[in-house]
Amino acid sequence: MERFCLEGHGQRFAHWTEEASQLLQGTLEPVFRVSKSTTTKQSPSRRVVAEEDTDKVQQPTIVRDLHTAWYWVNNHRDLFRGEVTEPAFLQMNSESQQNALRKALGSEFPEAKADFLFIFQSQDDMETFLSNCVDKQGLKVNAMFLNQQL
Repeated sequence: MERFCLEGHGQRFAHWTEEASQLLQGTLEPVFRVSKSTTTKQSPSRRVVAEEDTDKVQQPTIVRDLHTAWYWVNNHRDLFRGEVTEPAFLQMNSESQQNALRKALGSEFPEAKADFLFIFQSQDDMETFLSNCVDKQGLKVNAMFLNQQL
């Protein structure tokens, strides 16, 4: 069997392996790339929020989507007429979050996902949220609106 030389390719890409391991350990800050079309369409008053969670890769989809949707809501407050209530999961301590997550993932009943629920004051706001987060971004989130008219 012959040995073929890689001609330095291993050395050229060695820094990628080192950066990836640092990123997974949390010692290297992640880089978020925003496409050119996204930045030109947004008004100057809007800003892109980068998540500070370095262990985002290890989080379940329901938690990642929840954080992504909440950041989207905060960056697009001008689209909503009424108040948007933050999901209770985001206000919990770490232990309570783990319990809520186990309950939500281990149950097929909708009540188990109440801690992951976005609550809107109007149906129009909820539809705006769902069309942007679910339809356009493909996030899996739960939302409801409270009918204030009696």
